[in-house]
Amino acid sequence: MATLYITEFDKIVKDQTEEIQAIRFPAITTQTVTIGASSAASSAFNAKTRLVRVVSDVDCHIEYGTSPTATTSKTFLPAYVPEYFGVDGGNKIAVI
Repeated sequence: MATLYITEFDKIVKDQTEEIQAIRFPAITTQTVTIGASSAASSAFNAKTRLVRVVSDVDCHIEYGTSPTATTSKTFLPAYVPEYFGVDGGNKIAVI
């Protein structure tokens, strides 16, 4: 069974006054979405979520929004390559 792993964060690290490329632990929550032949969406993100880390154990395509539908023409996510996206609480990620 192929899986998309989503970790939600509310903050990034600041070095004095400058933002740097790092996330602030602990995570708000984590989700998994089973990847199949049709689009499947995550649960809505926590209201405080501002950044997500996504990684899949297979090549897949993702889409983001309030009611996203992933298709093979959407954003490609290669297997085992974590990506970080700025998001809004309440939205979702769909995968196919």
